[in-house]
Amino acid sequence: MSSAREPIGPATAASLRKVSARGNVEVTTNHYYEGSATKARARPSPLAGSGVGVSGLVPQEPEHFIERAQIDDLETGLAGERIAVVVTGMRGAGKTHLAAAYARRILAKREGLVAWINAETPETLYTGLAAIADRFGVTSPDGDTRESARLLRDYLGSNTGKHLLVFDNAEHVELIREVLPVHGGSRVVITTTNQAMTALTPLVVDAGTGYTSEQARAFLREATGITDDPDGENTLAQELGYLPLALAAAAAAIRPPSGPRLTYPAYLQRLRAKPLPQALQPRVGQEYRWSVDRTLLLAIEAAEAPTDNRQRDQVVGWLLGLFAILAASGVDRTLLIHPDPHLNEHVDEAIAHCVRRFLLSWSTTGQTLLAHRLIARVLLERARANDDTGVLVLRALDVIEPRLFSRAEGWVRRAEGAHLVDQIEAIRHKSLINFSAPEPPRGGWLRRRRSSSLPHALQIRTVNALTWATRQLIAAVDLQRATVFAQRTFTDAERVLGPDHPDTLTTRSDVAAAYLEADQPVEAIPLYERALVDAERVLGPDRPETLVIRSNLATAYQSAGRTTEAIPLHERTLADFERVLGPDHPYTVGTRGNLANTYESEGRTTEAIPLHERTLADFERVLGPDHSQTLTTRTNLAAAYQSAGRSTEAIPLLEQALADLERVLGPDHPHTLTARGKLAGAYESVGRTTETIPLLERTLTDLQRVLGPEHRDTLTTRSNLVAAYQSAGRSTEAIPLLEQALADLERMSDPDHPEILTIRGELAGAYESVGRTTEAIPLLEQTLTDAERMLGPDDPEILAARNHLADLYEAADRLTEAISLLERILTGRERVLGPDHPETLVTCNNLAGAYESAGRLTEAIPLLERALAGFERILGAAHPHTLTTRSNLAHAFQAIEQQNENSVQTDGGQDS
Repeated sequence: MSSAREPIGPATAASLRKVSARGNVEVTTNHYYEGSATKARARPSPLAGSGVGVSGLVPQEPEHFIERAQIDDLETGLAGERIAVVVTGMRGAGKTHLAAAYARRILAKREGLVAWINAETPETLYTGLAAIADRFGVTSPDGDTRESARLLRDYLGSNTGKHLLVFDNAEHVELIREVLPVHGGSRVVITTTNQAMTALTPLVVDAGTGYTSEQARAFLREATGITDDPDGENTLAQELGYLPLALAAAAAAIRPPSGPRLTYPAYLQRLRAKPLPQALQPRVGQEYRWSVDRTLLLAIEAAEAPTDNRQRDQVVGWLLGLFAILAASGVDRTLLIHPDPHLNEHVDEAIAHCVRRFLLSWSTTGQTLLAHRLIARVLLERARANDDTGVLVLRALDVIEPRLFSRAEGWVRRAEGAHLVDQIEAIRHKSLINFSAPEPPRGGWLRRRRSSSLPHALQIRTVNALTWATRQLIAAVDLQRATVFAQRTFTDAERVLGPDHPDTLTTRSDVAAAYLEADQPVEAIPLYERALVDAERVLGPDRPETLVIRSNLATAYQSAGRTTEAIPLHERTLADFERVLGPDHPYTVGTRGNLANTYESEGRTTEAIPLHERTLADFERVLGPDHSQTLTTRTNLAAAYQSAGRSTEAIPLLEQALADLERVLGPDHPHTLTARGKLAGAYESVGRTTETIPLLERTLTDLQRVLGPEHRDTLTTRSNLVAAYQSAGRSTEAIPLLEQALADLERMSDPDHPEILTIRGELAGAYESVGRTTEAIPLLEQTLTDAERMLGPDDPEILAARNHLADLYEAADRLTEAISLLERILTGRERVLGPDHPETLVTCNNLAGAYESAGRLTEAIPLLERALAGFERILGAAHPHTLTTRSNLAHAFQAIEQQNENSVQTDGGQDS
């Protein structure tokens, strides 16, 4: 019994082509069709790109909060040169609230960003850091959250901004070491129970077992209102080991918000008589006292105790069950919607009830609820002991599933999507669902229903939620995490449904889609090929799901440059879609657009343009003018017009597409930024430079912030802006842009990154154009050395770069170096291109000129004679190269004659 899921549809590609200073650059981003024509409206965050405020969920100050000296220790320690401080102590000792109190102090100063990161797992750590990297515009270009975390580390380490990072509940030392800044103005607080974490910094604040004896008694007096039993409060504090969490839970049970109060002796009697479920029995090596679990369990049962408000009581149990399995990083209030509308009216009352009893707490935003990990553990282990975990998962899915939105809204609602993904991942992380095929049913109908149907339905619903999470991560460009998620989901689906189930085939396609979106078509192609073989065998060659996989495989071939395989596959798939679904089905129309893109990538614009025009008309009619597919197709058609030299038709189409994309998807959507860059290129192609440069400047700023400085679109736009500056004679503005680009790439990338060589060469050219030859030469020398190592000494681009460097040597009067390099170039071109190639003859001419400048005329003349004979034979007597060389040869002969006359006169003068 599988719920229907729509397969990933054919991709339509938005390609950015621009002839820049580096030559032809192409950027292709694939986006997947969402069947619903829902219009995604932009809701940009007001803090996007901001370096102030808060990121993450800083806990609010709890009721009866006790100021502890360790907060001042944190402030004093981080006021000096120390970058990081580790807060240690046992679970429940209040480490998180110490860090939160310090974070609230920093927030009050409004000096920088305060970022709260759940560091419990690699996924939550990297995702939290990637969100902060997005705020500063240093995200990884391919969506790799781990790389974004490293880029953030480097950015903070080279920045003087006064920011605070809190790594809460960190467990893995090497993970934290990898992302910890070691320089800069930022400060880091790490809360942990792992004593090995203290190796990261000499500054350690020990929360110990929590309160001091006096603090514990003061807390109990205020929280319980009992002021006349010092012996009782002292006994209870000792019993609970002075742990703030346990003391708060005990105080809430002693002085409930409603109902009779208890005395200390009465509470202690209940505590000591409370049996624990087997799952909560004390374990060897348990760091806190055995009575803590009993205290928390008593507090939970007290909160769940029946009152005269039965509906609220029912919601309290439902609410606490959710916090047993949902994400430790917190649950947004908007997610906590009870499926029964009558009971939903009591959710806020239930939340307030649990907050007053210290079982839940609010973040500083007042929008997210948090449960301490010990409380969540007690709730979960109690459910395990009672065999209730399946019910809890069902309740969680009942809450999550109605909030899952369409893929078309994935980018615009990416912050909301990340929260939902965290909740889905938490369900899987707690291993509550057995992802294995159910055993054959035995016994009667009732037994089959209990032992097989419900668990299997639960498995399927969980796999469906995981599938949604994978696709949401792809839509939000969190591609490194998406790849991991997709792999796990495929494994789960294969176990639950079997390898040949249609949904299993779809999840394998999701893994391929994650790789393809991450610009790794080589990894995607074999997955698509296997999925296609299985789909054709299991479903048949004409099923829409099969055709979708084939279309996506063709797109992967195209992304890998295998267009000779992509084109016939697209053509065959289009014909099959037209036959099976009809010419107007969105899958058919999307495949037609993909074929048009592939034709265009092969330079077949006369075939591509009619297909683009038909695709646009069909999408406008079928999906509407504001659908993302329609807007993308309009941009692609405009690009095809421009490739065909029809810029006057491309420009109004791009202007319309850009206005619509900004309105529908928002100014920061990758489609919008791509369209803006294309429009700038179209303006430049018709000489509208005054419009080109401001548009490129804005696009570059936005791309650096949204996609990161290394993303292909960012690099293309930067190159185009440099070319526009230079075309407008504004090289002095191009130079700082190139200098910053080079510094960023050298800091963030591998030394052999091809873009480093490109930017370095462009910067050398820019220096040369403004007469800064002495700065251009070392850059070009370094570029040439690296390029020779990577490409080999005889690569045509290497020979051209050597020729350029020789020109610079000659311009700087470094003739010896110029001649040596030109001699090497001539040897290389003779070997690679042949002795009569025009470029070989040009090098003969240039070397002869260098010889002449050095006074070595007898060596210059044979080279000029050779070049002249070759040019006359190959290019003709009237070619400019021939005429120039003939003139150079005549000048060399005149110089020889003059040299001889001077020599004769000198000799004659000496004789007389």
